[in-house]
Amino acid sequence: RQRREAEHIRWKTKSDILKKKKALEANEEEQKRKEHNERLVRNALVRLRNKSLCLMFSTWKENIDFLKKRRLLGRFSSVYKMEMRWIAWRQYLEDWKLEKYCAALVIQACARRVSAKKVVEKRRANDRAAR
Repeated sequence: RQRREAEHIRWKTKSDILKKKKALEANEEEQKRKEHNERLVRNALVRLRNKSLCLMFSTWKENIDFLKKRRLLGRFSSVYKMEMRWIAWRQYLEDWKLEKYCAALVIQACARRVSAKKVVEKRRANDRAAR
């Protein structure tokens, strides 16, 4: 009986170790995926040459809708210097299943790049509109 118990304990510790290992691996995978997404966002930012575009509207979705409307021009107007047609851009976003936090990252990064002056002016305009 003692031998059996000892074996059981040995087996149990082995399975515990395996479980821990698996959890660690899963954690690493998650980390990698996050980093990958952040890299994608950064690349997307590079593509969105005109960084201030993201500040035009309050949400990422509104920006996308705005870009959709620009398709009336066939290509993005030269003002926005986009190499990608809207279709390609949407495909790009869907392919990578950019999560909400990624979109938020994009908007934050853009906001940082736009001069504080513009932000202040926008806020003033909004205040005026609110009144």
